[in-house]
Amino acid sequence: EIAYRQVLRSGALEPGVAGLVRALLSQELEHVATLERELGGLGTSLPAAPTSPAAAQLALAGHHVSVSLTRLATQHQCLKLLIDVESLAEGAYFSAISQLSDPALLRTSTEIMGAEAQHWTILSATQHHGAVDRAVPYPYVQGSS
Repeated sequence: EIAYRQVLRSGALEPGVAGLVRALLSQELEHVATLERELGGLGTSLPAAPTSPAAAQLALAGHHVSVSLTRLATQHQCLKLLIDVESLAEGAYFSAISQLSDPALLRTSTEIMGAEAQHWTILSATQHHGAVDRAVPYPYVQGSS
């Protein structure tokens, strides 16, 4: 969420791309609300999200994402950051799914992982000006290590 908000605050996006990013942020917020609701029903909660750009930058650096959250000067940088964040999210869901036993949570997590792959593809297609051969996601998903 922080990465999307920072990208929107940067002022570096073309208006149409900013609208797209706002739509994807809305979906990300829906994912969080859905997971909070389902996990709450199981008596647990989501891990705490970073509360500041600096904390988010530190977490991203731990996953080898080097694009700065606070120095986003171009649309290219913004899209690169969001593509990297979507890759991390997709990998995190992939890793988590193997550890889930609740059928409802497993289904929700799988659906959200698919949405993250769609976000990645949309952002990549935007980054590459619609070049489909460059916008298609990698054929394999790997969890974070």
